[in-house]
Amino acid sequence: MVGIAFVATVVGVGAVPVSDPAAAAAAAAGEEERSNAVPAITEFDLGNPNGLPNGIVSTGDGTVWVSVLGDRAVVRLNRSGEVMATYPLTGSPSSISVDSTGGVWVAMIGSNRIASISAAGEVHEYPLPQPNSLPAHIWDGGDQVYFSEQGRGYVGRLTESTGQVEEWEISGAVQLGEVSGLADQVWVVDEGAGRTWIVDRGGAARGAWDLVPGIRDLDVTTADSSGVHGAFQTATGVADFTYRDGGSTARGVLDAERSDLRGFARAGARFWMADAGTNSIVGASRGGKVFEFAVPSVDAGLTGLAISESRYVWVLERRHGKVARLDTIGLPEVTRVGGVDRYDMAVNISHEFSSADVDTVFVTSGEKFADALSAGAIAGHVGGPLLLSRQNSISRVVLDEIIRLRPREVIVVGGPASVSESVLDAIEEALPTAERVDRVGGRDRYEVSRALLTGEFAPTSPRALYVASGRNFPDALSSTPAAVRAQTGVLLIDGAARSLSSKEMAVVGQYSKAGATIKVVGGAASVSDDIMQQLSTAGNAIRLGGPDRYAVSVAVNEDAFPNAHVAFLASGVAFADALAGGPAAGSSEAPVFLVRKDCVPAGVLSRIQQTGRSVWILGGENTLSQGVLNLSGCANAE
Repeated sequence: MVGIAFVATVVGVGAVPVSDPAAAAAAAAGEEERSNAVPAITEFDLGNPNGLPNGIVSTGDGTVWVSVLGDRAVVRLNRSGEVMATYPLTGSPSSISVDSTGGVWVAMIGSNRIASISAAGEVHEYPLPQPNSLPAHIWDGGDQVYFSEQGRGYVGRLTESTGQVEEWEISGAVQLGEVSGLADQVWVVDEGAGRTWIVDRGGAARGAWDLVPGIRDLDVTTADSSGVHGAFQTATGVADFTYRDGGSTARGVLDAERSDLRGFARAGARFWMADAGTNSIVGASRGGKVFEFAVPSVDAGLTGLAISESRYVWVLERRHGKVARLDTIGLPEVTRVGGVDRYDMAVNISHEFSSADVDTVFVTSGEKFADALSAGAIAGHVGGPLLLSRQNSISRVVLDEIIRLRPREVIVVGGPASVSESVLDAIEEALPTAERVDRVGGRDRYEVSRALLTGEFAPTSPRALYVASGRNFPDALSSTPAAVRAQTGVLLIDGAARSLSSKEMAVVGQYSKAGATIKVVGGAASVSDDIMQQLSTAGNAIRLGGPDRYAVSVAVNEDAFPNAHVAFLASGVAFADALAGGPAAGSSEAPVFLVRKDCVPAGVLSRIQQTGRSVWILGGENTLSQGVLNLSGCANAE
């Protein structure tokens, strides 16, 4: 067997918000909490503190079903935690699974039966033909329902339309447990043998998966040409996996010194887990922040987890006969995009936000920031990614990404002093199907900026023109997604000059005549008051400033994105990691906020808390630390 080392991506926050009686009453009445509410846990009694609830699932109508071992019943709850119905069974349920028609299936290990409960509340029990089969876990595959038999090492199948039960031996099985599957295959975890068996829908063996021993929970989701995909949970962590003939891979999502995880489910990019060891509900995504919320009742014996309506996380308190509900409505999802260097970083951003067959890919220098800032808004405007190159060579990982994207054209932005002709030659060789590989250049950063704003990629219906200093990167970086949203670009100027040149004023005049508002980014230290006065004579001009670069980014984004639900965070002192993030943010209709290395400025944090549901961190830990990943606020003095 080959073991897997889970990737310890983050450290738990340790925040333990718990609902008060008033909040519990509001939840029971079905009232909606505000979108910026603090996530809280509410507990609901199931009627018998000694009932031993042991399984929980949710169905598409938002209701939650709980199997209760000691009561020999299944309890159905609404989103407010109220018991809608209780369904008695002849035996004790050992596990529960969602039915494809909106009801549930239950395995009853002690009475040698399985049962279905329809969405309408009809209960049908099916005795198994062989005694002592001990059906432990069950999975619905449509008309055919599969279950593991711990007593005999068999996998069974019930065809619901005919009532026929068939059973097949799994040779070598020790103690069969969890069951999952797809249209043409069934996966059965063997807790005793430390492996997972794969059989076809007719019971014939297809193989055994030995990559990870100790799997407690399994969710097989999709299959394609690259393999079978899903996720699993062990006592210590959760991971995504891809299984294929000849080799498998697994990528850890959480392994932060956990010891007793018992149940998981996915909501978007985030996994939620029941941690019996810490008596808490844990949420984590790969490269993202870990959220952890303690269940109010101590030593609850947490087991099982379900998610309803993409909002509520439910866990069972086995020792207290309760179910606990976490409302995640105000919880932002935080994900880091990193890379081994700035070039790899840009590729990873492209992978995350750009699909194949884009029309245009832009390539700029990764060693100088100016051309990338000019190109960023234009790239976002036309929907193409921004990749980075060294002056005289382009890395293999960047070429591979260009090949994956299969663009019609590749546009290099900047003169040969920034990106040489040898780089264009390498791109042409790697992508012979491209209609063209061309350059937009100029004698300096300012001429390149004007060329982009007036050339073939120039916006046709600009609502604004952003004007930022080309002497430094922060103001222009914040402006990139805002410019994309306004269907425009960023004009780089020498902000310390006393006046703009006639060529620069010609660009300003062109955009102003088209109805664009001229938006000057930064205070007088970035763009002088003399230039501001000159721009005001050309049309409607406003300044988006602040006492520092962090406040400027807030001002720009409050103006452009008053209600954005996604935010990107980039370093305010190191430009490299964030260069490619501007176009991605703009295409996502999301702002880029500048933050410090170890914390998030108060103004930025306030904006995220008000509207943010998803946060992307641009850069590795050397650029933006764990404090930023945890959305830790800066001290007032910072």
